[in-house]
Amino acid sequence: MKVELFSTPIFITNIDLDKIKIESENFAKEWHSNTLSSFGFTNKLNASSYNYLMSVICNLLSNHLHAENELQLLNIWENKYEKDDFQENHIHTDSHFSFIIYVKGKISNTVFFAPHKYLLECFYGDSLYPYSYQSECAPGQIIVFPSYLEHMVKKNTDSVTYAGNIKMIKRKERTMMWKKENEQQ
Repeated sequence: MKVELFSTPIFITNIDLDKIKIESENFAKEWHSNTLSSFGFTNKLNASSYNYLMSVICNLLSNHLHAENELQLLNIWENKYEKDDFQENHIHTDSHFSFIIYVKGKISNTVFFAPHKYLLECFYGDSLYPYSYQSECAPGQIIVFPSYLEHMVKKNTDSVTYAGNIKMIKRKERTMMWKKENEQQ
């Protein structure tokens, strides 16, 4: 018998890029890598883009979530990788799931790391248990992953991604939040 202990699922599917229209107000060189990004600025999705994106993500996660949870899109932004741009190792805090939509480029340059990579490195190297995974996503695909999963983007040129964060909210909590907001008015 084999038991997969403490596995970390990621979810990949195709997405219709024509149905995702993001309006980014500004771009700046962000992070240590100085990647051109609209992160931290106002980014807007129209209603049909929002509904389509959330339906794709909900379908991917449907077997993984409890019925009492609903998903809330916290933010979305655009990254533009110019000549030899990259992103250093990072996680996405204050969210439960994150996603990357591959818009332009030859291949995905995203590399994910096992949460216990340092232990694996110390005891096994990369021979018995791999501690990194490079996704093979192409433009027109989305990858959704737990926000705690450390990842990076390798140096690349002339590619674009949309990225964002999602939080799970219990339906009861959401209803209570709505009631409190309306009671204050």
